[in-house]
Amino acid sequence: MFEVATNGILKTAPINKNLETQKKRTIAYPITPSITGVNRNKNQDQANTPVEKREVPFTIEDLTTAWNDFTKSINDNRGLQNILYNVAYSLENHNCIHVIVVNQILKEEILHIQDRMLDFIGKKLNNNTITMTIDIVENKTANGKFLTREEKYKQMLDKNKSFALLVKKFGLELE
Repeated sequence: MFEVATNGILKTAPINKNLETQKKRTIAYPITPSITGVNRNKNQDQANTPVEKREVPFTIEDLTTAWNDFTKSINDNRGLQNILYNVAYSLENHNCIHVIVVNQILKEEILHIQDRMLDFIGKKLNNNTITMTIDIVENKTANGKFLTREEKYKQMLDKNKSFALLVKKFGLELE
């Protein structure tokens, strides 16, 4: 039998199974130093370093430009791009982005990228005090009742008369 050191653990392995009296040998492998502890300490030092507060005022137009630039930068996820292009948002209290979505799934998608998005927009606008709130506003009528497809269709016709022409031109039907 001999002992092999792997990851600081000594294991015993047979040298020759046919020998009744086995000798024990210890094989020592050189221990390589790890730099993970060095990197961990470096990251902790960076985390403890206070970040300089930058609060340059910006307008909704500036925010829209930065929002669209961020949306263009996420080429790998077309679905998320569509969500961000179509979601409603506003600027509140000079540094809070108020996002309005129609369901919980969209909210979770935006929450998933919120930190990355705020970092990007903050760098574009030279403002690292930007925050974001996300509210779910479902498509309900004033009395709290959900709209049916026919009601949504009528509502779209009332808002835009040329919508009926498009429906007729392309032969669309309400399912």
